[in-house]
Parts: sequence; C-alpha cells; structure tokens
Amino acid sequence: MPPAPPGPAGVCRSAKNCDFCKLLETQLRKTGLPLDFQGAWIRVELFYCWRNRICQNQVDDFDSGDAFGLLGLKARVCGKLKQEDKFTGLVWLKFTIDADEALLKSADNKPRSTFLPTRLVDLGCYDKSSQFARLVTKEEAYSERRTFPMYVALSYRWGSLEQAATQTKTTPSNIHDRMTSINLQAVSKVIQDAAIVCKLFGVRYLWVDALCIIQGDMQDWERESTNMGNIFRNAYFTIGTASINSCNESFLSQNANTLEVPFVSRIDPKVKGTYRLIGSHHEDGNSNCIIYSEDTENFEGSWMSRGWVFQEIAMSSRLLKFGRTMVILEYEGSRYGFSAVDSRVDYSHWRDLVESYSDRELTFEKDKLLAISGLARFYAEHLKDHYLAGIWKSDLYISLFWYKPPDPYSERRTLHSLINTITSHRSYIAPSWSWASEKGYIEFGIWGFHPKVLEYQATVECNIIEAQCILGQLDPFGIVHGGYIRISAKVLRLQKKEFLFTPTPCWQKGHYDWYLDGETPVMQTFLDGNPRKGDPKNNQLVFLLLGSCNDYGIKARHIVGDDNDETGNDAFQEGKRCAYGLVLYPAQGANTFYRVGLFSSQVQNHKPHGGLKFCKTWEVEAVTII
Repeated sequence: MPPAPPGPAGVCRSAKNCDFCKLLETQLRKTGLPLDFQGAWIRVELFYCWRNRICQNQVDDFDSGDAFGLLGLKARVCGKLKQEDKFTGLVWLKFTIDADEALLKSADNKPRSTFLPTRLVDLGCYDKSSQFARLVTKEEAYSERRTFPMYVALSYRWGSLEQAATQTKTTPSNIHDRMTSINLQAVSKVIQDAAIVCKLFGVRYLWVDALCIIQGDMQDWERESTNMGNIFRNAYFTIGTASINSCNESFLSQNANTLEVPFVSRIDPKVKGTYRLIGSHHEDGNSNCIIYSEDTENFEGSWMSRGWVFQEIAMSSRLLKFGRTMVILEYEGSRYGFSAVDSRVDYSHWRDLVESYSDRELTFEKDKLLAISGLARFYAEHLKDHYLAGIWKSDLYISLFWYKPPDPYSERRTLHSLINTITSHRSYIAPSWSWASEKGYIEFGIWGFHPKVLEYQATVECNIIEAQCILGQLDPFGIVHGGYIRISAKVLRLQKKEFLFTPTPCWQKGHYDWYLDGETPVMQTFLDGNPRKGDPKNNQLVFLLLGSCNDYGIKARHIVGDDNDETGNDAFQEGKRCAYGLVLYPAQGANTFYRVGLFSSQVQNHKPHGGLKFCKTWEVEAVTII
C-alpha cells in the first residue's frame, strides 16, 4: 500500500525543511482552521491557464503555433473534515509569468495623441531620485518638451468618506503652492506608488484627479468632468489599482507568500527557468469548484465595482492592472471586459455597455449619467445621433424597452407605492423613461423576450415627434434636470377594456398575464411595482406600442421541433409579429405620463389573439412621457 498522506500536521512538521511545505503551512494558517485536526486530507488541483494571443480583428494569416500563450498554472488546495459533509476551501496558489514588456511597446506603433489634460503632475523624470514634483498646465508641458508629451492616468478608489478626507488634494487655497512644489513623500500612498511606476517607465507626467482637478471648485469640476473620457483615452497607459480599497493603501506593497522553483526540461535541457508559486487566499475563506480565469481572484474587488472606474477602464487604450499577486497589461485586442476603443461602435454595443455599467456603485447617485459622459461623447462622435439621458434617439424603439430584474429574495414594491414615489418631490436623476432613473442592474428586454437580439428583427411601430433633455451643466452628456419624449403611437386605455391579470406561472416574479373577458391571455406585463387587484390606479394604466418583432420562440421551434407542428410552422411562415411597448401612468398635464413598466403580446404564447393582431383596434394618439 502507498504511504498515507502527511495531513496538515505533517505539512507543518515538513515546513522546517521544505520550502513548498512552508508555503502550504502559511496558507493553511490563513484559513483559521486548527492545524492539528485529525482525519482530514488535502487535495491539490492544478490547472493550466492559457490566453488567446490573436487580436480579435485579425483572424487571417496567423501562425497557429503562436495562437495561444501559457499564462501560468493555478493550484487550488482543498481540505475536508470527516465531521463535515462538505469541502472547506482552504487556499489558492497561483503561478504567473512576468508580463511581456514588448506588449507595452505596442503603444509606440500608434500615432502620438495631441491631447493633454488641463493640468498634469510633473515628476521631472530626468531626476529619478527627486522627491519633489509640481503641478503644471498643459501649456507649460508643451513648451518644456516642445513636442506632445506622454502622460499616465491613475484609476483608483478614494475610499470611504473618512478615507477620502485624508487624500492629498489641490484646492483653491493651495493651487499656487502645488504649482511650485509637491513633496512626493507627503502625498497619499496611491499617488506615491503611481509616481514610482511613471518613473520606472520613464514617463514624466501623471494625471490624478485629486491633484489635477481643483477640489471644491464646482466650475473647474464641471469643466474637467467633460474631458474625463479623453483623459483616459489618450493616456500612454492607465494604472488600475485593483488590489486596494482606498487612496491610503499601497498597490506596490502587497504582501504575498512566494516560492521560486527552478525548472529544467527533461525533454530539452536548454529549456530552463523558474516557476514562481504565489500563495493567495479568499477573504471569506470559501472557494467554489470553478476554474476561474487567471485574473479573476486578483482583480475582483471594490475598484472594479465603482461607476467612475467603468468609464476609465473602457476608455483606456492600455491598462496596467495591479492585483494582489500579479500585474496584467490589457491592450488593444486583449481586453477581457468592455472596451470602447476595441469594440464596434453601434447601438447594440451601447446597450451592452449600459447593462454592464448599471449596477456599478456611485458615492453620489446624481453622477449616474456624468460617470459615463466620456463614453457617450465618444459614441456620439461615431453615431451622429441625439443623446437623451443614456439613450440614443434613433434607438428609442428598442432602448426604451428595459427592465430591472426582480430580486428573488426580497419583497417587491407595489404599483401604488411606485406611483407615490415618482409623483413625489424625490431626488431627480433622469426621466422615468430612462434606465438611469432606476437604481441597480437593468436589462434591455424582459425575461424570455428580447427584441434587442438580432434574430428578433425588431422594427419601429411609433413616431418620435420630439425628444429633449434639460441639461444640468456644461456637459451635454452629463447631469439632466428634466426630459420628455413626445410620441405618436397606438395606445390602449384600460378604462375602455375589462382585463383580469394573474402572475405568470413558473416565471420570475413581477410578470403578469393579462386576460381579456376572462379568455386566453393576450399580453404579459412587467411593471416596476406589483399591481394589486381592486386598486383603482390599475384602471388608469395606458399601454403604448413601441415596436414589433418576430416571435423568436416560433422560429426556434420550427427549426428544432416537429415538422408536423402546423401551428408554429404556419405562424412563422406568415410572418406574424409580436407587439411590445411601454406601460404608462398619468402625470400632470394633458396626455402626459410616467413610464411604469413594459408589456409584450406574443404570437405563440398569447394565441389566438396575441401579437400585432391584439393592437389592431388601438387608437393612435400623441402622448408625452416625462
């Protein structure tokens, strides 16, 4: 029989003479489990991590031998106690290879940008030992270099209000001092580290919001916030501080237990080098049996969850992310998340952007539109369309059809309370028809019905007469104080019809089937608040037709289903269309409404009266939605 494994206690004893066992012991201690527990075992799982090195837009004429590159190995150490019928996640070990410096040199192949931020921190990299810097204007930077100088942008999280209060700032009272001298040993940790990175790469100028925007000067903030997208888009690279939670922490001084293991290939002794094992640990002590990508554990955290950071990442041409145990360079063609500079610029990608951004955290909810104003400006340059509080005018017939998926673990508000909220004097973020008016994650479409998808072939069934937003500041893509859309469309008023509604069986809560005269359902709704039977407010609801689309369910059943299914087959061949639109509630003013939900009438699910057939007798009206 093979010898029994040493167990946790044996690992601790072996740690005196074995570096690998010492690394294991260190990580085991972090779990908080007793090292002398009996009847336990440890399992080590190894995974190879690969990255596709082919640029997404260059799939022709490539050497397949260079298609993939080894990022490293990942090892998970799991343990099990006899008295517990579950696995206890103990530790992650991760091996990574050093980033290839040649990747960063790809920036040299791009034309040098002529853009500079209004102010920059001049680190004077000609003297790397100097502990002093100073704030300069872009005009000074131009005149000193007589060329278009490079700069690095810093993306980080300020932290809590208490932590943010300690951040090193430029204010109206000290800006003249900042233009003379900044002691780099006296600034916050995150700025100190950013200065070190700049000097290592020989980049003289650094942009950091706390120093380059005059804090407490609202006019300067409004002016600079309109340039935020350009600042990160034109930076030589952006420093992403994924491993820290506040400005007072160092992203270069992350403590990690490491072990260097020499390697010589038995196949070809000329192949030799060093493996670097890095011990890391989930803060909650748990690990799921999932093979994560090589950067997940390192780069998930509070920095990635911030609303402003979303735009900073998306607009950066090159992003150098500092994790807890590794550094990754993301550049054109190698981005994992959303990137504006790498993506096709169209309405579909804008909707994808909004969905990814919608649940990001903001210290001030009023910044919801402002925090992506740079992205909106970038899209406006390409789309040549009118921007309306997070939505493009030519895409209204699809982008107005959004919803907030219900939380399965919490009670939903009622329609009555929703109406009371939107009609009260609440803090204004956006018009009711904009996704920005809703706090939290949103999707375009509703569960099981997505006209945004190409296969649905959605077409417009309404006419936008006029659409405007009342801007709150200089930035036409930022804060709004009001807005309206005037639409001519087919409308159904409930006072003229007698409907019954019941929750849709086996669907997410919030979805209701509506029956006409007690017969089969003719439509499904998702309201932003649950309707209550007998509530007189229900009779004031108005349904407005936005668009029509194929019944994708019919198409799918026709392709994979029974060829003898004549009902579905005929419906698909006849080109019958589903109907979808908004549910409205009256506001002050003639024919003026708030948006309170969505409806869809589908050919197959609501046969025989569903689809555009259901809307055939609706009357065309001109209504205003605010």
